[in-house]
Amino acid sequence: MAFLVFVVAVTPLSAVVQPGEFAIRVNEGSWGILRATLDDETRLVMDLRLGTDHPSPPGLPTRYLEVSWLGGCTNPTISMHFSATAGGGYLLTEHTTGDFCNFLDGVDRSFVLVVYTAVDPAQVEVVHS
Repeated sequence: MAFLVFVVAVTPLSAVVQPGEFAIRVNEGSWGILRATLDDETRLVMDLRLGTDHPSPPGLPTRYLEVSWLGGCTNPTISMHFSATAGGGYLLTEHTTGDFCNFLDGVDRSFVLVVYTAVDPAQVEVVHS
């Protein structure tokens, strides 16, 4: 007697129709409340984390893409959009706002995008809008 078994993996319709959406809200003490959102057009991102849990080794594909920039002081709101480029790379567009920054002052903003498949960090360009 022989059995024929088929295994089918079905992607949820929501993952096909709309990009992944992630949000973080953190009380930063004297800096106020940090609000960060990420719209993932690539559907590669499985989680968004604050900080530098897993530094991205240069030139080696990784599942933990660290992105950082300087900006947004008091009550910052950060919007990020992650998309694929025509050349096979990725673009992270960020927009950071805050209530007040002293002259020549800013806060290091670091996030880790946890992705389903390893990506070379050199293929990710971060652009401020």
